[in-house]
Amino acid sequence: MTSLLLLALGCGTTASTSTTPTGAFTFPHAQGYDAGSAHGPEALGAGELCGGCHRDGSTAPTCASCHDTYPHAAGWLAGDVHGAGLTGEQGGTAREVCGSCHGGGLSAPDCTTCHPSWPHPEGWEEIDRHGAWARSRGSAEAACGSCHGPRLKGTATAPSCTECHEVYPHPARMTDPAVHAALDQASCADCHGALGEGGIAGVACSRCHATFPHPADQRVAHVAAASRTGETPCLACHLPGDGGAPIPSGCAVVCHGRMP
Repeated sequence: MTSLLLLALGCGTTASTSTTPTGAFTFPHAQGYDAGSAHGPEALGAGELCGGCHRDGSTAPTCASCHDTYPHAAGWLAGDVHGAGLTGEQGGTAREVCGSCHGGGLSAPDCTTCHPSWPHPEGWEEIDRHGAWARSRGSAEAACGSCHGPRLKGTATAPSCTECHEVYPHPARMTDPAVHAALDQASCADCHGALGEGGIAGVACSRCHATFPHPADQRVAHVAAASRTGETPCLACHLPGDGGAPIPSGCAVVCHGRMP
């Protein structure tokens, strides 16, 4: 009887001890503890205690058994490093893997901590969506560059602006009329408006060219405008000879014969 009682007490003691918290944790882990939302908060708060069992060479699985990018390596914060694989055909699966910690209700930061416009909503590719958003932050490069690269030239994880906007970013001489006047105005319209009235860029042609866009009666009205301002403002765009928007040959003969 005594032996049986001791055996019963021994079994009771073993059962009780096995569910007693050790530090911040309970062993054995409760059912469902393998879910990131269950073990993640404890691991992030005191992960060194997990390492007592979950380490290389032990029978317990390591973090890397499920999280192949854990712990993140030095330089992981760079957008072109951690963003690799988050877009494209496999992007959904990759985001799900990251989401088990980032955005799963854990203390790991979610994407919007650094990327306030992520994930981009439907229709984001429209210029009046992403363009206006970037402009409102003062610097498109500062707002978008962590994924889209320095000067927004694109990375392996995100496209460059020039894939859609061939003259972005503008070269240093873009303010030279001989440079920007030679462009197809359709390439400028997405940002500066169909008639150069400013658009989402907020920079209209009239900032420098007071008579642009020309009114419908420009063929008659330009004489009075030129008399008032002189020909110099017109010549910024209407360059004689090649380039820019040359004055029509008929006008040059009839009224502008003295032009070089």
